[in-house]
Amino acid sequence: MGIIIAVLLFSFIIIFHELGHFLLAKKNGIRVDEFSLGLGPTLLGKQIGETKFSLKLLPFGGACMMGEDDADDLSEGSFNSKSVWARMSVVAAGPIFNLILACVFCFILIMITGYRSPEITGVLDGYSAQHGLSTGILAYLDFGGATGSSKDGLAETMLAFATERGTLQPGMPVVEASSGSFGAALAVSCATTGHPCILVVPSNLPIAQRKRLQDLGAHIIACSSSGRRAMERVAEDTAKRYGGYYTHYFSNDDNPEYHRRVTGPQIYKNAGDAIDAIVIGVGSGGTITGVAEYIKAWNSMVRIVAVEPAECAAISGGFIGQHGISGIGPGFVPENYNPYVVDTVLTVTTADAERAAREVLFFDGVPACTSAGATLAAAVQLLGMGKAKRPLCVFAGRHIYG
Repeated sequence: MGIIIAVLLFSFIIIFHELGHFLLAKKNGIRVDEFSLGLGPTLLGKQIGETKFSLKLLPFGGACMMGEDDADDLSEGSFNSKSVWARMSVVAAGPIFNLILACVFCFILIMITGYRSPEITGVLDGYSAQHGLSTGILAYLDFGGATGSSKDGLAETMLAFATERGTLQPGMPVVEASSGSFGAALAVSCATTGHPCILVVPSNLPIAQRKRLQDLGAHIIACSSSGRRAMERVAEDTAKRYGGYYTHYFSNDDNPEYHRRVTGPQIYKNAGDAIDAIVIGVGSGGTITGVAEYIKAWNSMVRIVAVEPAECAAISGGFIGQHGISGIGPGFVPENYNPYVVDTVLTVTTADAERAAREVLFFDGVPACTSAGATLAAAVQLLGMGKAKRPLCVFAGRHIYG
């Protein structure tokens, strides 16, 4: 069916192209000796006046043959007696008629299918109105996976990348130093792909959280130190001891690569020119690096905004302490964080992040986690500073109620 439509469309284009030449030639009084549509053997032919009309077998061409007057013939009706404008109009008539045909087809298509301007899922009109914003803040909701965070797709893809390279063999243990959302997502991904999952967690991790990870299939190794570096060393030693694969998502480029291939293109496809800033919380640094590197390659004018807790502002060189915004603010600058694609760094207090998460739930029905609330609060700051008119916040997780 598609081939038939393509042939018919091409035939219409040829007809309009040659018809344009013919009508303009007749209008300017130029003789047309032959007007034919198609190529190959002639199916129908008829002489009408000074012009021979013919229809040929294949609908892939045509011809409008104007009179071959003698070069010195300047009598009335001779092509050489016509003005330059008349000659040019005849030549240009074909493309002009093609343009008219294209407009007609577009109009018909719009009437049949209806035109829809790009719609961005997750326009937070309620939250924006509550804060008196003239334009709505957009949100990219990246928490549709099994554990309710963006780490679901990341964990699955990082294992796929490692398998593709051959560094992760079937049945090989997978090791990571994580007790949060990535650890949970990795446990699920390992369970579905047949890999044992070993998570290194701080010894002071609450019992309920440890049990949750174990329920997802993870084997837990408690580290006496809660420092990131100490946990990473334990994870490295564990991977060597058991012949496992250490994902090391804070410094593994597979992390931002996933966002270069998935998150960045999805944001660009769905938001496109509708946004002038993207606000992202920084945890491992993979999301902001991958998204920013992709978006900047297509539109360098989009402002990339990094968000971190005000109580733990490692990127902006501030105070480093305890905070309550899970998923961001590790207390150091992660290796995956690329500062050269970030335009602005903003800090948000835990209280403001929690308040924003509650408000977007009440006013827009979006169950945003605290880190998502932090991006919202930062977007309001950004608008107040006059550095953006239409920001988009990346919601990397949802809060589960009940």
